[in-house]
Amino acid sequence: MTSSDAPNGLNVPELCDALIASQLHNEAEVDALVEEWNGAEEDGGSFIDWLLERGTITQLESEALRAGVASQFTLGPYRVVEWLYESRVGDVYRATHEEFSQAVCLKVYPPEFEEDPILSRKLSREMRVSTMLDHPNIARTFHLGRAGGCIVISFEELQGETLADRLERDNILPLNETLRIGQQIADALTHLEEKSITHGDVQPETIWIFPDGRVVLIGFSNALDEFGRLDDEDEDEPVPEEEIFGDLDYLSAEQALDERLADTRSDLYSLGCVLFRCLTGEVVFPDRNPVRKMLAHALGVPYTVEELNEDVPRNLSEIVNRLLAKEQADRFQHAKDAAWALQQLLDADDSQAAVAREISPDFLAWANSTSELNDEKEDSALLGEPELYDFLDFLIDRRKRKADVP
Repeated sequence: MTSSDAPNGLNVPELCDALIASQLHNEAEVDALVEEWNGAEEDGGSFIDWLLERGTITQLESEALRAGVASQFTLGPYRVVEWLYESRVGDVYRATHEEFSQAVCLKVYPPEFEEDPILSRKLSREMRVSTMLDHPNIARTFHLGRAGGCIVISFEELQGETLADRLERDNILPLNETLRIGQQIADALTHLEEKSITHGDVQPETIWIFPDGRVVLIGFSNALDEFGRLDDEDEDEPVPEEEIFGDLDYLSAEQALDERLADTRSDLYSLGCVLFRCLTGEVVFPDRNPVRKMLAHALGVPYTVEELNEDVPRNLSEIVNRLLAKEQADRFQHAKDAAWALQQLLDADDSQAAVAREISPDFLAWANSTSELNDEKEDSALLGEPELYDFLDFLIDRRKRKADVP
């Protein structure tokens, strides 16, 4: 189907009905749009293209209209606005809680995840760990619920981009920006250490940079807390290779061998790999072979950052070297020590503590009183209205279609 073809056979009047039914626009607004467009009634595809180009609808909303979704684009009290990114265990969307006008992100986990023992384990950890954390450098979780068999987690709205996006654009970052990122992530790891939690997947894809310079850690499907460690004690063998979801470019040797060996010092090794990438434009061990890469993390001697970038001062290079020490005992022993060392190198204007944005007190009260998950896999009263499944089915099918694309 070309972009100008009518989606699902819908013409412009039918699309207008869908725009109204979805509550994207009221009748008067739709009439004004049609008058301004002034195209052929049968050319529904071009009408959607035009709405998208002028910013009247988002890409996600255009896809839903093309798919013939004619219900509200909502999951319970949340209006879903646009797709943000795909995580390993669910898609993330921007959304708004309509009653409180609170912008959030929603992570939607497909129903089959709970049937897969490996993915279910990851999902359980993320849900448990994310609700334990409250720190300005960690994405804050607000609410848990179900919709049509899917688990839905709402957390703070992410504005900006991942560190991976930033590096793809600029490859090597300025020293002060690298220090700010490192110091704030070390602060996040300090909070995790206080909770006896290992993140297990510190890498550019799980580091989010806000436009104001605030940096937060996201993605806790690899996290390991005390309950997770107790679960692992029942296992006689190391964690299966397919459960190692971390990026091997940023994974410590002990974690790749057995996640039960990982602790805060393993996260600090990963942070060292991140800083190395930011300062040099290269990963620590660029070998494409995963086995050789894991062996290099265990035994190889990397270049120092100052060897690859002469602008990096010796004291920063020494910090990175210590983070990348092969033996856990030779690294910083606590995340707060790494945070302090990085902060000493920051200019005074760049060393301000991160401050999380204010959240509606009424929304927080609602979230705290209604967050729920149960073992019977029933829909929560807030997220399970059957008339809204049309849109939810579209989201699930959309993820499946993306997964099928080679």
